[in-house]
Formats: sequence, structure tokens, C-alpha cells
Amino acid sequence: MSSKKYDDVSVYFDKERNRYDIKVTIENGKKRKTVHGKTEEEAVLKARQLLYSTKDEDFMIYRGMPLIELVKYNFERRDEAGKIGDAQYNRTIYVIKQIENSKIGSKNVIDITEKEYQEFFNEIAKKYADSSLDKCYSEISQALKYAKRKKIIKENVLEDIIKPKSKISTKKIKALKIKEQKILTDYLLGLTVEDYEYKNVFLIQMYMGLRIGEVLTLKNNDIDLDRRTIHIQRTLTENRERKKSYR
Repeated sequence: MSSKKYDDVSVYFDKERNRYDIKVTIENGKKRKTVHGKTEEEAVLKARQLLYSTKDEDFMIYRGMPLIELVKYNFERRDEAGKIGDAQYNRTIYVIKQIENSKIGSKNVIDITEKEYQEFFNEIAKKYADSSLDKCYSEISQALKYAKRKKIIKENVLEDIIKPKSKISTKKIKALKIKEQKILTDYLLGLTVEDYEYKNVFLIQMYMGLRIGEVLTLKNNDIDLDRRTIHIQRTLTENRERKKSYR
């Protein structure tokens, strides 16, 4: 069995099984695991992913870790502590995918320069609104602050970049004018539910100012015609599996 030494792992080629093996020490030296790969590159990738996934602090401090793994790890820590709600969870997962697909996502946090962070945020500003840009900046900033506290990085170069403003033009939302509201009302009242099943949804929204999720969860006993009141007790939202749920 021949071997080849990398900076962080040693690769062994098993001629009998025609595969590459790597023995990985995890949990601060308490456990040893072996990963296999058809190619040398596949085995090395699996070994490093295992080391990153175990969050072995000795390994992270000595070798660092990819930015995306650091961001995911810090996000998981906050989620396990109950700091992330379902709506925030889905929004953050979307932002994490943006980071993962970027040029710096797979780079080691030890090696990413201030210039690369600046270029990354400048690109985000060209494609997304300020809300997405702020969320992206917040996730990376929190991850790097954690990395600095743990001495994975010596300096947080993100502190010196200039967070840009989004180049996306802000959409102006205008309410319907009285004349426009009447035209829409007359049109909807002229339809049956069979013609357009959402006619009453639009009418309730327009005249009661309810959110779409609140209207779609209304039940018959929520509406009191005698007292002319509507009781808002639920809303429709998305859970972490992207399925509709009530809350």
C-alpha cells in the first residue's frame, strides 16, 4: 500500500481494493475513521469534509475552513440555541446558497482577502436589494467574529470593507385610487366564485386591509356578520420543509 502526504492528511492507495484510503483523527484525537475514494482527489475531499463537519477546533485553528462551512456552522449554532424562527430560517438558507455559489464560498477563511470580500459584496449589490445584501453581510460578519474569537483567523478583514448600496431600483408601491378601487370592486362583484375562486379573497383584502395569509386561513366562525367583525386568529406561513402551515 503506497502513500502520499498532504498538508493535513495522508492518502494510501490500496492495490487489492483499487481505491484510496485516508485515516482521519477526529474529536480531538479520541476517534479514528477511514474514508475511501475511487480517486485521490475524492478521498482527500471526503477527509476534509469529515474534519470540517466534526468542527474539530484544533483542526480549524490550525488549518482554517471554507467560508461556507464556517457560515453554516455558525448558523447551526444559533439555530440549535433557538434563535432562528421558521421564516428567518428559510430566508437565511437562501442567503447561504448565495454565499456557497460565489467565488469565495469554497475558499478557506484564512486566505480570503479584504479585496475579495469587497468584490463579493459589490457583485451582490448589482443583483439583489439592500435587504438581501444586509442579510448576506450579517451572516458572514457573525461567522468571522466567531472565527476570530476562536483564533481561526487573526484579523477580521470584513471590518475594513465598505458595504455597498444595492444597485437595484426600489419598487414604489402605490395604493389603488378610489376610482380604480371601484372599478376592481364592480368587476369582482360581477363574477361568481366559479368564475374566479379568489374574488372574495381580493375583496376582503381590499376593504379590510388583511394580509393574504390571514385571509386564506379564515373559517366561517371567524366572521360575525351581525356584529360586522372578523376575528384574525391564524395566518398561513411556510415551515422549514417549504410546506404551508398555520400559526
